[in-house]
Amino acid sequence: QKMIKKRTVVDILRDDVDVERARPWHWQRSIIVFSSPRVKELTDEHLQNGSGTFTLYVAGGWPWSASPPEMVWRAESWEEFVEQQQELGACDGQLPAGLRKVTLRFDEVLIRLRPDSAYYWFDLRYLGWFYLCGCQPQSEYKKMKEEDHRIADSERVRGYSETYYNKFKFDFFERNIEWLGACRSLFVDLLFLVARLARGFWGGGFNNSLSMLLVLKNCIFSIFGVVFVISCGNTRHSCGPCRASPAELLAKCIERTKIGNAIKLSMLMPLRICIEST
Repeated sequence: QKMIKKRTVVDILRDDVDVERARPWHWQRSIIVFSSPRVKELTDEHLQNGSGTFTLYVAGGWPWSASPPEMVWRAESWEEFVEQQQELGACDGQLPAGLRKVTLRFDEVLIRLRPDSAYYWFDLRYLGWFYLCGCQPQSEYKKMKEEDHRIADSERVRGYSETYYNKFKFDFFERNIEWLGACRSLFVDLLFLVARLARGFWGGGFNNSLSMLLVLKNCIFSIFGVVFVISCGNTRHSCGPCRASPAELLAKCIERTKIGNAIKLSMLMPLRICIEST
């Protein structure tokens, strides 16, 4: 239900490729515009019938992909879009440019469809720096289910039957503070890493295991900081055949160590400050 819905970015496997022989370039990144039937409207009869199908109307998910007309985002379903176009006298029975139709059987949805992120490496849109330019991806827009006084009229997008808003405005401060904090931590870790390596190689070597432990700690946290910074703080970012976020993988590796777990729980934070100050 979270994956097959409007404005969700997914990877769709090509019809002429078997899933066991699929390679990263066989998956086509797309964003779902319409889906029929909706997952929340499925009944037991739909699920018991193995021949049932999902019909997805998708647009290209890459920045250079052709964008469909703005009107398609204002409709909740394909039928509503066609009805509105007929009222305007602009319906010719053809799919709008930039939109394509994909049909998937119920039993192959989780095989030929997988969720993806709307952002990429070095994508500053995640931080909202181009919010005023209207460059936020469509996946950031959500349907208003109830009245919210925090959302101004200028920030609402009127659809044919629903109203949408950009949910990013509620995460702007948190995302940027987290990213700036990562930049500061990366600078500190790189500074201590260079200083300790220089002292170890040209200042008499590493005296004990604690010196090596601190160097390894700075190295690990520097790698994590670089990955976090170049992904602009998007911990949901996936890369190539790796379906998990590199930042999440590195964070879990750090958390599983005793030092990382202690830092996470703030048990050794004063001790860390004392060690860094020496």
